[in-house]
Amino acid sequence: MSLPVPPPTGVFSSHKANCHCGAIRLSFKISPPLESYPVVRCNCSICQRNGYLFVYPDKDNVTFESNLDKESLGAYEFGNEVISHRFCKTCGSSVFFQFTPGGPPDVGDDKPKLPDVIGVNVRMITEVQPEELNINRIEYMRNFDLKYT
Repeated sequence: MSLPVPPPTGVFSSHKANCHCGAIRLSFKISPPLESYPVVRCNCSICQRNGYLFVYPDKDNVTFESNLDKESLGAYEFGNEVISHRFCKTCGSSVFFQFTPGGPPDVGDDKPKLPDVIGVNVRMITEVQPEELNINRIEYMRNFDLKYT
């Protein structure tokens, strides 16, 4: 499995995202700009059930504008626990994911480290209509023995 992060073009777009109730807020910039970014629709069970559409800004290009304490922000990790899906504890919106300290799943001695990114759920971006974006279905889970259904 590798993360489909496109190479930066040097041209950025800036965006704000928040959960439904507004308790979790962030802003980010991304390259290539969102209107041409290949947004990911993954076929794994959690992405399908939550309706995730992801873009992957560099961590350095993401600013959290709200408190991310344990009372506000929940985390869900499953399987090999390398990805932490983060959600608002008030409204339940799934806002973003981060790799856990163990790192992304395809990092090993013989593999290059993936970019240090945060997976932002496009559905949380305030000024965007997802159906107008370049959405790409990614078949991560085609050949995996699934523990979760």
